Amino acid sequence: CIMPLVRFTDAPDEKLSPLVIQSLKEFHHHNKLKDVVLKNLASKIVSKQEQKELHEAFDEMDGQKDGHVTLDELKKVLHKCNVHDDKTIKEWFNHIDIDHKGEINYQELLMAYADMKISSRQERLYRAFHHMQRHEPNKDRITVDDILDIVKSAKQYDDQSDEEIRTLFKQFANKNGTIDYQGFAKMWYGKESREKLRQLHSPLHHENE
Repeated sequence: CIMPLVRFTDAPDEKLSPLVIQSLKEFHHHNKLKDVVLKNLASKIVSKQEQKELHEAFDEMDGQKDGHVTLDELKKVLHKCNVHDDKTIKEWFNHIDIDHKGEINYQELLMAYADMKISSRQERLYRAFHHMQRHEPNKDRITVDDILDIVKSAKQYDDQSDEEIRTLFKQFANKNGTIDYQGFAKMWYGKESREKLRQLHSPLHHENE
């Protein structure tokens, strides 16, 4: 039973850690703005070894070998890992299925794992915040042009995306029209951002992980 998400919390392979399930449940705190950040950061925040293990886990879940995992395929693998709570499995599935197509692709699994990594350490969240600063680096703020540049470079851009991102950006921006670290945390964690940051309170520094 290959389950790299378990290894992230140092839990045994045959039992899915409740901490992992909780992290996946929190993945519903996402919006298009956060999705843009995650798509851009996923391959950077997740190590090559972790990506290898994720690919192995995804291949094991992908029973039809068609590049997608259905809810039934996910249940089948997790049951083998001694996870039999189908309600929890369905919640996990729905949170990861960002495009609501009734199936999970590898990119969505990678984004969910990256989200869990970033969300669990304030150093990682702070590094993600600084990574998004393109036009004014080291100014502790993100502009809407930073986000739009990332969307354009990822070839996810259209007029609807532009309008939607500008509208979402305003929800988290301060009076000068930029997003500071507190606004970024609010975008990331939702209404529980203050409490989450308090729980993760630690000296901010650049980590090597």
